[in-house]
Amino acid sequence: MKKLIIELTDEQHTEMMEHIQKGAKLNFEHETFSGYSINLNCLDFGLSSLEVKMYGDIDLGDVNWKIE
Repeated sequence: MKKLIIELTDEQHTEMMEHIQKGAKLNFEHETFSGYSINLNCLDFGLSSLEVKMYGDIDLGDVNWKIE
């Protein structure tokens, strides 16, 4: 089995987790069960960025990734 590995800085990880936790709190308050998506956007010449979508979008900026 192959792995997709996305490297985040501590700041990116904190921002992502806070965004997901806020969305989970809204789900609980409104008794809903929405999920979230994580989108890795890549350009052919090496630039990649990561977005998290849950009750709005956040762009975490440039990330490094690889498939092992």
